[in-house]
Amino acid sequence: MVEQIPDMPPGTLGFRVSGRLAEEDYVQVLVPPLRRAVEAGERLRVLYAIGPELHMEPEALWEDIKIELDLGIRHREVWERIAVVADMDWLWRAFALFSWMVPGEMRLFHERDLEAAKAWLSP
Repeated sequence: MVEQIPDMPPGTLGFRVSGRLAEEDYVQVLVPPLRRAVEAGERLRVLYAIGPELHMEPEALWEDIKIELDLGIRHREVWERIAVVADMDWLWRAFALFSWMVPGEMRLFHERDLEAAKAWLSP
């Protein structure tokens, strides 16, 4: 499930990702605000708060790949900052290995540091 975080600083977007992640989570919740921001010429400053029980359905994984190709590669220049808030060790290790592929500047935060992550994203 993906839900937009309502109390984000101006000029930023935030998403809480937890439980079973399905294709419709991408299509209905995640992609539209990102695409609107890109089409409006905005720079992307995005927070992803990821819960420990995350499970991606195969269709969601395919949507993730499509987003990476479209918004991540075609619009690489619009990604300014990405804050990932999570307490899963495996996720921290994965980001350490693959962060060079992420557009823009990315920083990891523990769940207790959610407010610091929001502050770091603020323009």
